[in-house]
Amino acid sequence: MLRFCALLACLLISIGCGNPIEDRLVGTWIFDMEAAQTMPSFQALPPEQQEETRRNFASTAIELNFTPDRRASLDVTATGQRIRTGAGAPYRAVAKAGQRFAIEVERPTGKPDSYDAEFEGETLYVWFGKRKRPFRRKEP
Repeated sequence: MLRFCALLACLLISIGCGNPIEDRLVGTWIFDMEAAQTMPSFQALPPEQQEETRRNFASTAIELNFTPDRRASLDVTATGQRIRTGAGAPYRAVAKAGQRFAIEVERPTGKPDSYDAEFEGETLYVWFGKRKRPFRRKEP
């Protein structure tokens, strides 16, 4: 029986048991301007800068795409034109302290780009440098 359990454990490890963070990431996430407006960093902006930010994002769509086969891409569309499309690079999610995790995206250089992230309810927050950005799941 002990051999069977050891064999089963090795089999599960080799095929992958799934990563709950990666499983939750799968899908398309869009920048959530409504959530961004409630953040202290946005509220600290002068009113004219808040309005300018709203106008800029009214014609801009930012999508993070995570596929079941663990590929990530970033699509940015401004005024109807796609201005950047991610290539669908392999990624993994690595747990950190508390609710935080890192999204590590492989790059051709061999060194991954790493972005801190966390879920708060149904919102995915991703840090691009020091800037925390909210995303919500895109409706089908």
